[in-house]
Amino acid sequence: MPKTKLCLGLLSDFCEDDEKQIFMIRDAGFNEIFFSFTDRETLKKQTNAALKAGLTVRSVHAPYGGCRALWENVDVEA
Repeated sequence: MPKTKLCLGLLSDFCEDDEKQIFMIRDAGFNEIFFSFTDRETLKKQTNAALKAGLTVRSVHAPYGGCRALWENVDVEA
């Protein structure tokens, strides 16, 4: 049976910078991390910091226009 891994998302709303948060996540016992998409440069810095901390990047939340359509009965043009 595979070892259970713990994953936590990075949240820019906290008062700590991204790299410090990433190391705090690792130090709290998490093995994996996921990111919300911001911009390519920020994502690159976050990914490098996560790898430096020894975390696996599980996923990145892709940008999505018209996401309200997921919860509402509305048509969204592409």
